[in-house]
Order: sequence, then structure tokens, then C-alpha cells
Amino acid sequence: MVQTITQQHVKSFLMAAYPFPFMIINMPDNSADAKVPISRPIKRKKTLRACDYCRAHRIRCEYVAEGKDGCQHCIKYGFECTKVAPVLPDKRKKIAQDGIPEEEEERSQGLEPGYLGPSSLTQLVHSSCVGDNGLEKQMRELGNRYDHHWQSLLGHCEGSGLLVGREEFESTGRKRTARFTFSRLYARLAEELGSITILDSLNDKALQSIITMFPVISASESASVSGKNFPPGNWWQRYNTWSYNSTPPTPIPRVVRLIHCALASLSREVPYKIRHSILTALHEHLNNGESAKLSQTTTLANAQVLILLGMNQDLHSYEESTAMSMMWQRVGTGLRMATELAVHRNVSSKAIPIAQLHRRWRVWGACVATDKWLALRLGQVQTIDLEDCDTPLPFLYPDHFADESEAEGVACFSTIHHLSKLSVLLGRVVRLTSTPFHLERTTDHNLGCWQRDMDTWVEELPQHFAVSTKLKLPQANDLFNLLAVAVEFTFLRAFMLPSPPIPAHITFRPDHARWSNLILRAEMAMDWMTTPIGLFYLDTWAITVYPLVCCIMINLSVYRSIGSLRAAHYLDCGSKIIQDWARAAAEGLPADRSSKRKVADMVAILRASVKDDPSNASIEDILNKLT
Repeated sequence: MVQTITQQHVKSFLMAAYPFPFMIINMPDNSADAKVPISRPIKRKKTLRACDYCRAHRIRCEYVAEGKDGCQHCIKYGFECTKVAPVLPDKRKKIAQDGIPEEEEERSQGLEPGYLGPSSLTQLVHSSCVGDNGLEKQMRELGNRYDHHWQSLLGHCEGSGLLVGREEFESTGRKRTARFTFSRLYARLAEELGSITILDSLNDKALQSIITMFPVISASESASVSGKNFPPGNWWQRYNTWSYNSTPPTPIPRVVRLIHCALASLSREVPYKIRHSILTALHEHLNNGESAKLSQTTTLANAQVLILLGMNQDLHSYEESTAMSMMWQRVGTGLRMATELAVHRNVSSKAIPIAQLHRRWRVWGACVATDKWLALRLGQVQTIDLEDCDTPLPFLYPDHFADESEAEGVACFSTIHHLSKLSVLLGRVVRLTSTPFHLERTTDHNLGCWQRDMDTWVEELPQHFAVSTKLKLPQANDLFNLLAVAVEFTFLRAFMLPSPPIPAHITFRPDHARWSNLILRAEMAMDWMTTPIGLFYLDTWAITVYPLVCCIMINLSVYRSIGSLRAAHYLDCGSKIIQDWARAAAEGLPADRSSKRKVADMVAILRASVKDDPSNASIEDILNKLT
């Protein structure tokens, strides 16, 4: 009988002959049921890309030695092994997002494409290839390489422009550095003021009273500065809704919180030391690199911050000679940045999610308003030509609603919607009446159309404004009345106070009732400006200064025409408002450094001019007759 020798027999024999553990040998089991371990050779590490030498000489480049810098070939022959970095991934934010699940696509909002207009070389060459199948195919291949998107603009024929994918320029390390720098600045400022509560209170005041009227950066976007995708603790005390899609795809720079605090601190109710500390911190932060960072990287968030800085020149510098210039330049950069991102064009919702489209409409409305009112105040050229723009007016409801039929709650962005419409009218009337050519290039038809459109705007203005059912805006109507006075006065003064004669081809004349109505509205505006809320906006939002001076000039014209004691009263009232405003702003500063002193001096001259009336009575004598 033949006995089969198994592994167990061999193992027992070896244990008896060699009782030392280190001599035990595991032999392979040839039985049918045994699992035979397979010994695999060590695979060479896959080389993503060869080093310079191996690639140049077409040699296989292998990296198998752990902890050694170099490939086998270079180490063997003593060459300096220069590894080439792997191919950089394409960082352009693709507009078309194929293969993304629907629920993720709704949250995929990081889409801020560039824009090339109808006269660009890209569009010019593309248009010349239309009709040739071969050339069109080649252009499509080229477009895929450079991330061109031709069917992305609405309402126009082929050839009106295209969107282009862009790279993400700002690295994560840079963002961390900026976040750390700002956090350190904010902590130092809070320590200087004695409490973080002061900054929180000012930020809260800005969100309630300033951002609600001019939401270039909305409350949702402001809340996203913390980096959290949920509302802050006091959110539900003021608002009725919150949506992730109403927050921006690119983070809002953290400096926006300091800008909010600085805007609110401009109120005369805030002690000078607090205001000075906050403004000084903001000026230093902007001048020490923040302004350059905002200007160097084109994002919608950066454009929003630059436009927000256009609310008041005091945010830029204490010096009048530099504050206005810096504001004009930074706002101009923000406007250019917005047009680079095609914010001025009506983009298809197939290219950009609807929530971000509504955000872009709102930001563009703020751009138009800032450009028109700043150009009016400084007498500068308007940067935006509305003939080049087809973006719709700002959406009335929160960004995440698809359209007005699906919207719920109140029209929270009604203020920026109607301000944008009024600003468009302002830009038009300046073109009609206030160019170096006066009325020479104007027609009766254009003047009549503008007057009808202005009347329509007044009729369509809501009686009540609100951000939510919990946060009303009773001051909105008074503020709009003040701004409308300036727009209407810009139109009428070309006929009431013409310096050059009206050209013969202009037969249009506004009726007398329009002037009488403007006088009443100017009086209402000045009454409101004497209230605490009116003075708050005069202190914080520079857009109100020009209209207030217009109200003073209207009453001066009435007084000079008919010697009205009522006009004299409002003239004196307006002068007092301006003088108090300039005095409060100059607290702690030399008089010649206040950017508001010049305005106060000019108004003082207007007030003094009433002494030239026929009776030679002083303004004090006239006012004494009223009592």
C-alpha cells in the first residue's frame, strides 16, 4: 500500500529533526483543496510624465526607487534628473456641465464667463465661416479647445457676441492668507474700539438701512461672508426665506463687512473716535494691497465690492483731492470688470443658472445707478453706454425664484429695480440736455418721449416698499422723491435757466404745471431731509447730496422770480442742513481736509445771494416776517 506524503508529514519530520523555530519552512500544499498563494512581481510605478532627459532621448523613464529624487536611468549614469510637472488641469470654468446630476447642477453656480462682443476678432472670424460646413466644423473644434459658447445670448441674431470660459486665478493659499490678514485687522479694530459688539451693531445697521436700499451685495450674499451655507442666528427675525442658490458662487471678499461698518459709522450719531478708527482701518487695508487684489482678479464678487465702495468718497480717503479721484477710478474698474463678465448682456439660462442670472441683473442695475449718479455729480463722462447693453432690469424677488409667477412673499429687490429705471432716465436726460452741445443734437421727439417715460416711472412707483413682511422700508418713497427732483430738474433747467439760447429746431416746451409740481416735490424732499432718517442717508450715501443742492437751487430760482417768503424759508432750511452736514463730517479734521466743505461753501454763496433782492432785505429779516 502506497501512502501519500502530505505537507503535514514533512512538517512533523522537520520539527523532530530541527526543533528550532527559525528553521520552520512552509512548503507549498499540492492538495486539491489548498489555496495556492500567487507571488506577483513588484510593478514599476507608473510615470505620469517622463523627465526632461528621457523624454528628449525617447527613453523609458522609470521611478521605482523610494526616497530618491530621479529616475533609474539618470541615477545610473549620474545625470541630473529634472522632473517635469504634470500637465496642469484646465481651470476654465466650463459653462456647459455635461453629465452632472440635476440636483448638483442646480447647486453648481461657479460660472463667471468672460465676454467677447460682436466686433471682436473671434466673433468676426466665426461669422465669416457661417455657411461653410468644413470651416464651421473647424471653428467648433477650436471653440471646444478655448471654451467658446456661441448660443448663449438671448434676443439677438447670430453674431452678437459669445461667452468664454475663464480660469480661476486665486489660489487657496492666497485666500487663506487674505482671510488671516483680514481677521487679524478686524480683531485689532475690535480691540481698539473696546468691543466687537460695536462693529456688529454698525454692520447690522448697514444691512437694515443701507443695503436694503442699494443691494449691490444682498443680505444673503453678505451673510455668506462667514463661509457658512446657512443663515445667521438673527436672520429669521427680519426675513421670510433663505435659499442656497441666493448665495454667490464665488466668495464675497471679507472686506465687505468692514465697508458696511464704515458706511454706518458715517452717520453723525456715531462718535467721532469710532468713525475715525473704522475709516482709518479701511483706508489702510485698501491701500495696503486689498484694492490691488480687488482690481487684479476679475470676479463678480470683486466687481460688487468696487461698486459698493462708490457709495461714499469717505470710504477711500480723508483728503478731498484724492478721495473723489480714487472713488471714480475704483468704480470705473468695477464697471469694466462687470462688462468683462458679460453682466451687461442678456445671457441664456442654458448657460448660467437662473439664480445667478438674477444676481447679475441686480448687480448690473447697481452698476448703472452708480455710473449715472456719480457722472452727474462730478460732471464726468458716463462710462456705460446703454446702447451696448440688453440686460433686463433687476428681478424684483429673491434670486432663486425662476420668475415672478413662481415667486413668493414681497418684492425684496423693488428698490434697486426702480432705482435702475430712474437711473436709466437720468442717463438719457443728461445726454439730451447736459452735453457740451446743449440742445443742438436733441429733437422734440426725444424730449417728448423722455417726459412721458418719466411720468410713467412716477406712476408705477409702489406706495410701499419692504424687504420682507418683517422688515418694511417706509423711507424708500421719500428717498425716491428726493432723487426724482434731481432728475426732473436736470430736464427742466435746460428750458428754465438756459445759458445758451434754445436752438430754433426745438419747439418743445414743458408746461408750467410741471415746474410747479417740481417746486412742491422739492419742498417735500427738504422737509424729509430735516428728519433723523433723512440726515442718516445724507451722511452715509453720497447720492443724496446732489439732489439736495438741486432743491436749494429750485427754491432760489423761485425766490428770485417772485420773492416768495416760502422759498426763502426753504432756502435757509437747505443751507442749514448742508452746513450742519459739513460741520459734522469735519469733526476732528482740519476744515480744508473735509470733502464736504466745498459743497457747504458753495451753498453759503447761494444763500447770501438773496440779499440782492429789490427790498435789500436780509434772509433773517425775511424769516422774521414769517413768525
